[in-house]
Amino acid sequence: MAAEKRTGTLNKIKRSALGFAFQSGLYNLSLGGSAPNNLLFTPCDSWHGDRSKGLEILDGIYDFAGSNIQMQDPVWQPFDADDHWICEFNSFEWLRDLRSVGGDTARKQARFLLQNWIEKNQHWQADLWSGKALTKRIGAWLSLYDFYGSSADDQFQKSILNSLTRQARHLSRIFPNQLPVDTLISALKALIFADICLNSDDNFHQTALVHFEQIIDQSIYPDGSPKSRNPADLLWFLRDLIDIRALLKMADREIPEALHFAIDKMTPALKFFLHGDGKLAHFNGGQEDQPDLIATIIAHSDARGTPLKDLPHSRYARVQAGKSLLLADVGFPANPHHDLHAHASTLSFEFSKGKERLIVNCGSHKQLDKWHQALGSTAAHSTVCLADVNSSQLLAGGGISRHPETISYDRFEQEGATLLQASHDGYQPNFATDHARQLFLSADGEDLRGEDALIGPSNIDFAVRFHLHPAVGASLTQDGQAILLKMPSGEGWRFKTKGFTLELEESIYIDPADTIRQSQQIVIRGTTRSSKTICKWSLKREKIEKK
Repeated sequence: MAAEKRTGTLNKIKRSALGFAFQSGLYNLSLGGSAPNNLLFTPCDSWHGDRSKGLEILDGIYDFAGSNIQMQDPVWQPFDADDHWICEFNSFEWLRDLRSVGGDTARKQARFLLQNWIEKNQHWQADLWSGKALTKRIGAWLSLYDFYGSSADDQFQKSILNSLTRQARHLSRIFPNQLPVDTLISALKALIFADICLNSDDNFHQTALVHFEQIIDQSIYPDGSPKSRNPADLLWFLRDLIDIRALLKMADREIPEALHFAIDKMTPALKFFLHGDGKLAHFNGGQEDQPDLIATIIAHSDARGTPLKDLPHSRYARVQAGKSLLLADVGFPANPHHDLHAHASTLSFEFSKGKERLIVNCGSHKQLDKWHQALGSTAAHSTVCLADVNSSQLLAGGGISRHPETISYDRFEQEGATLLQASHDGYQPNFATDHARQLFLSADGEDLRGEDALIGPSNIDFAVRFHLHPAVGASLTQDGQAILLKMPSGEGWRFKTKGFTLELEESIYIDPADTIRQSQQIVIRGTTRSSKTICKWSLKREKIEKK
């Protein structure tokens, strides 16, 4: 831990020194030089925007990262905006939203905002030229050029191309060692796009290719899952790699074999995390995201692989039975540098039937500083929590420190039924207790049974939580021994346990727009009684007998 602190301190000093250098007039001059008069290639952008958000932008309403700011004249760093809002605004990926509106009004607004940004941000600025905003902005300006720039006057086109060249030069100088690890694939895309589209003499493409396989290895496990263990990261990484492949093909450039291989292994991993509604599961900072976008990315991947039953490197389990799906986190939190959005979610699970989610985790919010401690907590997940203490220690502003040292996992299948067995020792430092969980799903998917064992001393309060999707109705039976659940389709399920207090409490659920939705959670409460306390529970579909 001391070594990590020293490394973190040295990195801060290094970033501070670099920031001082980047702000100098001499560095600004070094970004100048020749720029192209036109684009040699214009990438084909296949991704849809959100028309409603585009209309809001036309009205001066900017809704990013769960915050809504209104302004007629753009302020690129509003005093009341958090870092994530500033990053999204300055990434310009919302140009797709304006494109989805269509027409001259949307095109003129895009040009106005682009020209305003260029006039106000010709020099390096820490937040606006940060790794994430910079890489996404270069990609967006080039990908969406046909929408806003191809019919513009020569002066506007010249200012865009000059700014793009300057930004790409800066990116090539900080790539890859001075970029956050979660921006490296986006940086690959930006540099390759800049090289091919700008026909530059700066050799951005070669800079990217030298590090290509290294960056894929840094970002993606051999099983195709992201090293952040965040399903949403996989979605965006895959989209960027598909865009790179498409432009290389358009420009008749050689496509690295590592690129084909990465897309082929990442696509089944993305499918692994999809519920029946076509959206992503809520694990480790991920959000549902839009099913149309996910389906489009999968279609453009041209990969035919099917999801594995287990992701052996990121350590997730998937059980498909009938129309039911069980997804479980049976792995360690992400390693340092990948753990910014990591949650204390060990042995949590989600469960859905068809297109309807039943048991979920609360999710995540893009305002990391405000919501990470709450939404990343063990209590915000469908798992066991001891004395309101997290199974891993969450750091302020994101990241993990203390975490389980040992996690075991086994899977057994017989006649279509599946049993998952897992355990972790994340509570050993605080309570000298291990948590062991068994999840059994019947062959027809209509009988989910669980057993949570706490191995350790007595007199420790615990809660076993099952967060419900907001669309699920729930009511406690009069005898307090069961909870009846009603799906939107009208299908009923019954949750039962014995020997402990069964309660129905309030919860929250974060949707793809960062909206906080009210929901409910089933909570089994108890106190450990001996060296091994066992809590059994069941969730079964209610059979309606025909008369």
